[in-house]
Parts: sequence; structure tokens; C-alpha cells
Amino acid sequence: MAQQNETTEKVVTKYDKKIKERKEREAKDKRDQKIAKIVGFSIVGLIVLAIAVSIGLSVSKKSKAVNSPYIKVGNYDVTKVEYDFYYNSLVSNYINSYGSMISYMGLDTTRPFDEQQYSDEMTWKDFFDKMTVQQLLELKACKDDAAAKGFEYDTEEDFKKFVEGVETKAKEDGVSVADFYKNNFGEYASEKNLESYIRETFLVDAYLSKLVDDNMPSDDEISSYYEENKRDYDLVDYRLYLSTPEIGEDDSDEVKEAAIATAKENAETLADEIKAGADFEEAVAEYEESESEEEDAHLINDMNYGYTSSVYSDWLFDEGRIEGDTENFADEENNRYYVIQFVERTVPEDVNNTIGVTLSNNAVNEYKEELTKNYETKDVAGEIRAVAFE
Repeated sequence: MAQQNETTEKVVTKYDKKIKERKEREAKDKRDQKIAKIVGFSIVGLIVLAIAVSIGLSVSKKSKAVNSPYIKVGNYDVTKVEYDFYYNSLVSNYINSYGSMISYMGLDTTRPFDEQQYSDEMTWKDFFDKMTVQQLLELKACKDDAAAKGFEYDTEEDFKKFVEGVETKAKEDGVSVADFYKNNFGEYASEKNLESYIRETFLVDAYLSKLVDDNMPSDDEISSYYEENKRDYDLVDYRLYLSTPEIGEDDSDEVKEAAIATAKENAETLADEIKAGADFEEAVAEYEESESEEEDAHLINDMNYGYTSSVYSDWLFDEGRIEGDTENFADEENNRYYVIQFVERTVPEDVNNTIGVTLSNNAVNEYKEELTKNYETKDVAGEIRAVAFE
């Protein structure tokens, strides 16, 4: 029979390593992070098809893109240049965020987005259009709110770093600065044409950061929220052994049933041995074809509820669980039989900060939603499908 560790759950980052990485990330300059959201492209070649750069643009077409309204957001006339800037930035960030997973989501970045279905109602182009319209809606509403509240922010240094970042990336990509703007932000994009939109982005980002700080909950609110949702934040250490039947493709139903029964029985017997006082690792060794040289080879560290199997997650996160508790679990549908031993449940060191940021962001998102209710969007040029405005 073939017994094995559940490797997909075994590869877990150690808690102290995660804390170290988090602190290192927080140490980075916030301004550089904001610029990276716009400039830090590594997939320029993949989105060129979506941008569709044109070589022989007529003067009138360019003038229309720069000066005429493409869509309307509240009282703002959004030009094609501005729309393309936000659309292409959003697409690039989206694809970068999901990385290699993007193909599993059904998107082929080498093909036009309007030829691929995101859902029954929308193509991927519709999906990105819808996100862009929403982003512009929130941005304009927040810009007005910042002005009404007297919020001021000097974007000079941000913009300077942005321009320097573009120049650096253009050099790395082996293209001119002018071509970099066009390749990444739209066929009519240039530093001059985009400057006001880039500065506006930094202004609103700074305002939203202030709102997040202003809406940070009290210690009592954080504590109360944690008590109600601790399962979503706590981490557990546990040992896991997975027993699966050894079944060949040509085996008869009788042979398969016997193999499944053996795998299940072994898991139950192993659990009983450990409950009776046997050491987990020593007991498991009797059921494996090869011994692992790794100490505590079956120990899984710092796993949260959402990443543990639903077959045993509720048992594992039961608040009455104590060190050494052991049980076997059967996933009959997939012929997988687990032996689980609880080790420890811990509260992450940064849980208060995590909850505080979560609650604050939730409050800001609700605030933005209220702001946007007073703004309407309209497709002026008639080039975006209505689904993007729903």
C-alpha cells in the first residue's frame, strides 16, 4: 500500500519567518510602493495586444482622444487618454497579482480580451472595463471629498519618482521613454498628457491612507472582534498522516475495495496506537515504506482554519482541543484517511494590527460606497459595453 504525507499542506512558512518578512515589507518606503503599482511592470509584452498601439494616428483622432469626453463620471469628462491610463494600469496590476495562476482563471494574455469570456454575460474586456469604471468612480468621488474636507497633499516628490521610475524601466526594457508610455498606458500616453492623472492618483491614495488612519478602531473594538472571529486568525500546529489505497488502473473492483478497506483500517489502527500512548512519529514509521530522516517529519506549523482540510478543520480548531489529542478522519469520497494529532494553537503576534487594518479598511470601503452613490457614469463615446456601467 502507499501511504504518504499530504505535501500540499506540509510546505508551510514558519511563523517567525513570516513575522520577519512582514516587518521587512513594512520597512519599505510607502511612496515607492505606490509608484510600483503604476510603473513596476514585468509583463509589458503580454498586454500590448490589449493596448493596440497605432502607428499612423491622424491629428484629429489624437486631438479627440486628448480633449473630448470618452466617458462621464459625475461632473467629470474622462478622456480616452485618462481612461486608457487607468485601464492599462489596472490590467497590468491584475495580471501581475495573479501571476502564473492567470491561465487557470481562463485568461490568455496573448489574445484580445474581448474575444475571451469571463462569464456568460461578460468578456474579459468587459470585466476590466467594469473595474476601470468603478475605479474612476471612486477616485473622482474621493478627490471631491478630499477637497471638501480641505485635505492637501504635495505630489511633487511622488511625481518626480514616478518619472524617474519610468525612465529606469524604459532603459531596462530597451525602449524609448515615449514608447514606454505608449506601450504601458495607451496609444496617446505621454508624460505631459498623463501628469495630472498621475498626480491625482497620488493625491487620492494619500487621502485614503489618512481615512484608514482616522478610522482605526480602539483596542476594545479590536479585542471584541477577535473574540468573535478568533478562528479566522489563530494558527495551529499539528501532525498529519495520510493513508491512501494503492490501486492500479487495471485492478478489479474487488481488489480496489480491498485496498481502500486496508487504507482505512490502517488509519484507524494507527490512531488507536497513538491514543494508547505511542509516539506519533515512531508509530507512523511502521506504516511507511521508507523512513524520513527529518525530525518531526509529519509536523505542520502555523496553519490557519481556511487552509486546513474541511474534513478535520472543525475538530482541529475546537477551543477545547489540548496537546496530544489524536483522531482519525475519513474522506470517503476521495478515499483519503487521515490521522491528526493536535499540538498547539497560538495567537499571531500581529493579530491586533491585522484586525485594526481590516476593520479600518472595511469602514473606508463603506464610506467610499456612500460617496459614489451621488455620482453617475455614462458612456459618451459609445465604445464600452453597457455591462461595464451596471
